[in-house]
Amino acid sequence: METRYKVRIKTKVKVRLIATMTLIVLPLALFGLYLFEYKTPQVEIRNHFPAEVIEFPKWSAPKIGKGIYSKYVGYPYYAAVNYKGETYGVGSFKPLYPGTKVCIGAVVKGDSNEVINYVNVDLSNCS
Repeated sequence: METRYKVRIKTKVKVRLIATMTLIVLPLALFGLYLFEYKTPQVEIRNHFPAEVIEFPKWSAPKIGKGIYSKYVGYPYYAAVNYKGETYGVGSFKPLYPGTKVCIGAVVKGDSNEVINYVNVDLSNCS
């Protein structure tokens, strides 16, 4: 397929197009790098204790991180558990039902000993 006309883009127009594309793409690329520059905290699961599930589902994931793209501790299931009269929100990879005895572990940020979340762990950890 041929055309009868040849279109020539002048050098001046080419320079303008390149400059415009650079002015648009460069800030977007820098902003993208800023969004994805985050540190994932080093965490450990400590302080295991037995608890009883009182309500399911109830809780939502707590935020970790900073900025627009805060990361979440991603567990598909959340439940409320009771331990010595206190209620905790617990993340789990399997459904938890009211009245079930579970073992809970505290997810602790390694450097500051700050409790980030509580998770359901294997019952053998609480024996």
